[in-house]
Amino acid sequence: AVGHPKNLTTGKPYRGVNVFLLAFTAWAQGYDSAYWMTYQQANQRGGRIKRGEKSSMVIFWKPHEIIDKETGEKKPISVLRYYNVFNANQCEGVE
Repeated sequence: AVGHPKNLTTGKPYRGVNVFLLAFTAWAQGYDSAYWMTYQQANQRGGRIKRGEKSSMVIFWKPHEIIDKETGEKKPISVLRYYNVFNANQCEGVE
């Protein structure tokens, strides 16, 4: 009922498994906001995370290049990255 999970700072909707992870967390915790942010993003907006709140993890694949030791050629690979995010309901003072 909340809507598609989005990053509060960029406005971009989350994709892939992150949609399921964040939507399920919002449902399970009773959050009524579709917006999520990192700890740093909350601070940059003049807010803070409420005491005792737990983050949720989002993941993404970041393209990266390595140099093959045998051939010396650049080889594209994907690196798994993750961030911990908080729902807007877990924050205070965020505009």
